[in-house]
Amino acid sequence: MGSLGIGTTAPTYSLDVQGTTAISGINSQAGYNINIVAAPPSPTYTLNAGGNVDVGVHYYFVTYTTAIGETNTGSTLTATTTSGNQTVNLTIPT
Repeated sequence: MGSLGIGTTAPTYSLDVQGTTAISGINSQAGYNINIVAAPPSPTYTLNAGGNVDVGVHYYFVTYTTAIGETNTGSTLTATTTSGNQTVNLTIPT
């Protein structure tokens, strides 16, 4: 059986792809599988009286680690604290 080359005239392997590719995942018979993990939903927040968070703008990022990898960062949550409202309560979706 011959070799198939994409982007090469001298393939080294049964399937030899040279160049940039776009795929949604890789599954192999050896059990090495790579799949895209969706970004998590954005967290929400409430501000409450008291607390010790500095007054100003604060940014929160959430990623999840699963059996098949770490997700991309979801949307950035921006919370602005004011004097007297310096407790940030995050709700992180699961």
